[in-house]
Amino acid sequence: MVLTVRESGADAGADFEGLRASGGVVRELTGLGEAAFVRADGSTVVRKDGMVLVVDVSGLPDPFGFPARGRADLSVMAATTVMTCWKEHVVK
Repeated sequence: MVLTVRESGADAGADFEGLRASGGVVRELTGLGEAAFVRADGSTVVRKDGMVLVVDVSGLPDPFGFPARGRADLSVMAATTVMTCWKEHVVK
C-alpha cells in the first residue's frame, strides 16, 4: 500500500479529474474530503485543500489481511483514517 499526497494548489481539481479519467471510477465516495472516488484497481483518490491523496493498493493481493478484506475496502479505510486527521496548514 502506497499513500501519496500531491500538492496541486489551484490545479488540484484538474489533477483529481486527471486521475479520475485515467483509472476508471468504480464508485464515488461522499463525505470524504471535497470529492473522492474508488478506482478500478481498488485505490482511493481524495481531493481536499488544494491537495490530492492517493491510497494505492494495486500491489496488494485481493483479498488481503486477516480477516480478509478487499483492496477497495482497505483503501477506503486508510483514506478515511488520514482524512480524519487532515488539517489545512497555511504556510506564511
